[in-house]
Amino acid sequence: MTVHDPDKERRWNVSYERYHNIFDYYRGPSKGSDAHKNKVLENNVTKALLNTIDLCPNLGRYFISWLNEKYFKERGVSLNPPDITEIRIVEGPTDDEIRDKNITKILLGIKKHGKDYKSETRKGERVDGTIVGQGWLVAIESKLEGMDTSQLKAEQKRIRAEKPIQVLWKELKECFEKALEIEDNQSDKDGLFVDQFAGFLRSKGLIPFRGFKKRHFDYILKDQGQRSEEEKEDFKSLFKELHGELSRYVCEDKKRLGNLYWESDAQTKGTRVKEDDYAELRFYIRSNRSIPVNVTLWAERKKEHRAYLEVYADIEGERKLKRLAGRIGKSGDRGKLARKLQSSDFKGYYISLSYGDWKKDVVRYECTEITNGKLKELVEKTYKKANEKVHFVLAKIFVLDTPPDAEVTQLPSDAEGQLKEIAEALRALHPFVLFASGTPWEKITDW
Repeated sequence: MTVHDPDKERRWNVSYERYHNIFDYYRGPSKGSDAHKNKVLENNVTKALLNTIDLCPNLGRYFISWLNEKYFKERGVSLNPPDITEIRIVEGPTDDEIRDKNITKILLGIKKHGKDYKSETRKGERVDGTIVGQGWLVAIESKLEGMDTSQLKAEQKRIRAEKPIQVLWKELKECFEKALEIEDNQSDKDGLFVDQFAGFLRSKGLIPFRGFKKRHFDYILKDQGQRSEEEKEDFKSLFKELHGELSRYVCEDKKRLGNLYWESDAQTKGTRVKEDDYAELRFYIRSNRSIPVNVTLWAERKKEHRAYLEVYADIEGERKLKRLAGRIGKSGDRGKLARKLQSSDFKGYYISLSYGDWKKDVVRYECTEITNGKLKELVEKTYKKANEKVHFVLAKIFVLDTPPDAEVTQLPSDAEGQLKEIAEALRALHPFVLFASGTPWEKITDW
């Protein structure tokens, strides 16, 4: 006998409605292949773009004018007049349109990153969407990363298009935001669509990491009650973007960072400790059971409201500390660890031991000034204090403004520069945490 479950029916209806709106399709089975999920997302994000253009004519006209001015003018091509007569979602040009020599055909590739990535050429399939005007059409092909040259040429040849153009999803978002600044284009509906389109792109990870701005540091200096829900969501989404970018980050030697973990239920915390505020994030890189490398944002009110981003390895616990002290002592006799920490790889890093009052009871050295004698001092204090609440830290600290302190370095103002600095800090600290976790020195090939 089947029992009717109204709650279950409601849950199914909510799920169904969630995926059938102007920005999102049903995603398919949860256990679908990565290729299938990517294809679904490519279709969904094209649909979001075309729905925005279709339902907001002001935005659509500005979008075509933007393409004309930025990409086509110098090539002697003009989509003129910039009026849109038809929008086709998840459909390419018709066979008649492809054969018609009087129609100016443009292939527009849209991607996330500035550089190209290897992608499969899907022969015989239509592109993801089409915008049709008087005497022209724009065929859109969406990619999560980007189309390589072979796919561009294949698609261009198939639809007999002009030289293809590739733009970033970030650029399209900025294009629509610019359209709202024009007086004739300001409307509640247009603004709503642009906000939702930008939110959709961000939620799908298609807008690259936007970088740390002053407002993010100001956020952690506010009291809990002063932080709006919008600020909280913005702050949390920023770290999710950072995690997504670092997960795909390839260092200069063409290697990826390694095993990067994010606790999906982790909350960015704003904790008040006397007059000092900090926001801590459980975000780390590690292998197997090694000690994690952490990323933390914090600030001190007494230092002109300066805020810091710190990437650090923190070893605590009596057993771990005594084992670490023993390993440092052995390597110190041979001078290996001191020589490594003095190298250019650790310029701007510091090594310290803190206990009791973290402002007073701390022994800290710049890595560039490390000697065997100073390492020995840290080892001796570690043994003595290991049964207390002791922190042995190797870290790099960044600030946004130019610091007077020699122990901190400036985080670049551009997002790509920030991403590189954070990634390199994670990478530099990872071999140390393997060493601190007990991995034999000879097996840490990066060192």
